[in-house]
Amino acid sequence: MKTYPVFENRAGDKVAFEIESAYVGMSTVAGILMTVPGVTDVQVRRRFGGWLDDCQGVHGRFRYQGVEGVVWEPFGDSSRYWIGQKDSTEPVDFSDLEQAFVAYQPSLCRRFLGDLLTLSWFRRKRGGPPTSRPGGSRARTAGYGT
Repeated sequence: MKTYPVFENRAGDKVAFEIESAYVGMSTVAGILMTVPGVTDVQVRRRFGGWLDDCQGVHGRFRYQGVEGVVWEPFGDSSRYWIGQKDSTEPVDFSDLEQAFVAYQPSLCRRFLGDLLTLSWFRRKRGGPPTSRPGGSRARTAGYGT
């Protein structure tokens, strides 16, 4: 699965990453998180339940190396899930988490549906990279609510 790193401006540390929501559901995200050593207390929002945090768009919570993390969908209707630290006061390297998502391969049906929704099949046919977007990457600053 393709991931999109999010860097903290001050030190240039990777504090989070994004994944395309068309390729995974929240139960799959929770399952991937639980395979990573050091991840505990994984909670996901129920399909029609309320948000898990004060900030709208939080679909999941977990602890990684003692630091609270979130799975956040910016604006509540984004095409990506932002996975990172809730607060950036104690920077933690999320590379192991990101590698677990990179290693994940969606089922053929889910991949077809995801490619159809994100128009990846069209970009591949034209010869462009499957994840290229006009205007470059969508890097955000640290902190899911900012």
